[in-house]
Amino acid sequence: MRGRRSTNVEIMSLHRYFNLVRRDARVMEQIGERHGSAVEPRSQVGIRFFHCMYYWYAGLYVVIEGWCALGLHDPAVDIREPMASRARIE
Repeated sequence: MRGRRSTNVEIMSLHRYFNLVRRDARVMEQIGERHGSAVEPRSQVGIRFFHCMYYWYAGLYVVIEGWCALGLHDPAVDIREPMASRARIE
């Protein structure tokens, strides 16, 4: 979709997903700071951590795909590593 201009609605929708991804990252950071790496997976804290991690990965995938599909560019954000283009979920 390179060459087409993204609409504000599309960009704001992508921004909404970005905010959700960032929220989950903050929750995981807070859990890590409070409990360290010794979080029991079956505890309430562990369940919350892994719940956020799963949604973070899924949401991050949506954000990356949306960024590329909308043809957005920013040198600080654009993926420059060749490995990133091969890291696709098939």
